[in-house]
Amino acid sequence: MKKGWVTVIILIVLVGGLFLYKNSKSDGDGAMMGDSSTMPAGDSNVDEMMVGGDAMTDEGTMAGGDATIDLEAPVKEFSISGKNFAFDTKVISVKKGDKVKVTFKSTDGFHDFVIEGYNVSTKRVQTGEETIVEFMADKTGTFTFYCSVGNHRANGMVGTFTVTE
Repeated sequence: MKKGWVTVIILIVLVGGLFLYKNSKSDGDGAMMGDSSTMPAGDSNVDEMMVGGDAMTDEGTMAGGDATIDLEAPVKEFSISGKNFAFDTKVISVKKGDKVKVTFKSTDGFHDFVIEGYNVSTKRVQTGEETIVEFMADKTGTFTFYCSVGNHRANGMVGTFTVTE
């Protein structure tokens, strides 16, 4: 009878250890891989478009605050790639009132794209995956965009987003 309990305990320890090992894999700089608390569910190639945390509606508009953005109107489109520790684009310039669409692709590593001061961010993606964020440039000024994973921003994964009148 003791032999049966020992076998059960060993199995529990092995399963628990495997679970901890799988959940602790990292991209090499301390950022956790597979942390679904920071990534929206769904197909990694089809993305939720966010404006200040508001998701796109089924009707092709984006609800946010008092305004609804018509996603059918033309937009300023940018394709940006990220790798350890750089973006391939360092400067984005638009005019106030422009609709902006950023298609972000990770070519090496685990990254995202965030614009400070605009409350705009993509989900985090792995090598070969891409994500899209679309928003209205409603504030003038110069803002920093960066990767928020681990210490990527501190290591130079930054750029400038400028909105003029």
